[in-house]
Amino acid sequence: MSNAAKHSYPPRLSACLARNPALVASTTRHFGDFILESGLTDAEAFQLRLVLSEALNNLVEHAPPVHEAGSGIGIECWIGEDQLHLEVRDSGPAMRALPGGELPDGLSERGRGWPIIHHWADEISYRSHQGQNILSLKKFLGSRRN
Repeated sequence: MSNAAKHSYPPRLSACLARNPALVASTTRHFGDFILESGLTDAEAFQLRLVLSEALNNLVEHAPPVHEAGSGIGIECWIGEDQLHLEVRDSGPAMRALPGGELPDGLSERGRGWPIIHHWADEISYRSHQGQNILSLKKFLGSRRN
């Protein structure tokens, strides 16, 4: 019996990309295909792809450029027993706190990313550790769905 048959590993997808706006759409599509296989409904998978897109766009647009080795954006997605985990990492300046989820006033096109992330992710956490900013998002599957 092979090691793969002896152990149950959660499905996982990882990538590292440069801070380039042109890469956000293709990266989101790539992870979206993986997310669709997780057991989420089509609507939930769309929501999580949008959450990832907003998180990546925020990093590309708002984080200052870093021109050092290892300064890209790391993304990891894995499926646990009852939840899908999405983790986004970068080495830019740390945030003081996780931005809130309040929508901007009026018809502004800006300031909607964090409200979307807060609305559609079931759990959100942020920490800065050893020069890495780590945004962790969870979407519950099966009986744990809201």
